[in-house]
Amino acid sequence: MLFALVCVTVHSSSILAQSGGKKLTFGVIGGYALNQHSANFAELPGFPIYSPRTGAANEPGNFTGAGSQGGVTFSAFAQYEVSPQLAVQLRAGYADRSGKATTTENYVIGLLSPIGGSGTTRTSVDAQSLYTITGNFSTLNIEPTVVFTPVDNLPLKVIAGVGVNLLMSKTFDQTEQLILPDNVIAGFTDGRGTSLYPNTRNVQAGTTLPNASSLIPSVQFGVGYGILLNAVEITPEVMYSLMLGNFTSDISWKASGLRFAIAARVR
Repeated sequence: MLFALVCVTVHSSSILAQSGGKKLTFGVIGGYALNQHSANFAELPGFPIYSPRTGAANEPGNFTGAGSQGGVTFSAFAQYEVSPQLAVQLRAGYADRSGKATTTENYVIGLLSPIGGSGTTRTSVDAQSLYTITGNFSTLNIEPTVVFTPVDNLPLKVIAGVGVNLLMSKTFDQTEQLILPDNVIAGFTDGRGTSLYPNTRNVQAGTTLPNASSLIPSVQFGVGYGILLNAVEITPEVMYSLMLGNFTSDISWKASGLRFAIAARVR
């Protein structure tokens, strides 16, 4: 698919050169992306967050994507106008692809009462741990793109393309956090009653993702609306991007997202 679109770009530039009446223009795009990660894995290889796993029913389930996380995106592009309705672009830029994957575990803990005193009364309460892995990812992108204006005299643009994403930043953070009970002073200990953290353990920060992918293909599509300001065309865009490969070869962990951007092109 990528090869076919590149061929269209090259062929279009040849037509433009022969016609002599078409114009090559350049522009920039800047915006904000809402990344949504989809995941399905028990843990990152080499970094167990729950150990040992025995298959018990109360063990945490596989990590899944958790909500949306935002990041900046920007690029520069060259555009060939094939006709008043059709143009081809080559976009090159940067995108923040960061996001989170989470899972939980429910269990029972024992508390001594009174808290902080010398009492020996033990109370059993329900507890829950939240396991979070945050991927700190960014990419350099090459995106051959087609821009189609379906209606004459209406600058509504339909935009579609493919991409090759070079993974630049490829680190992760992970924690296990005690989130329930939330009405008492509770935390993890080292087995001898000494608190390691108020309510977190299994901490990793800025750790390199094992077996991270180098290149990840993607597809993107959306709409824009062109606004002419003298010799400059301003085009607000809303694009959906779907990465077709995983961040690492070891597990299933991908990203998609909505991108809200503004393109400025000198006509």
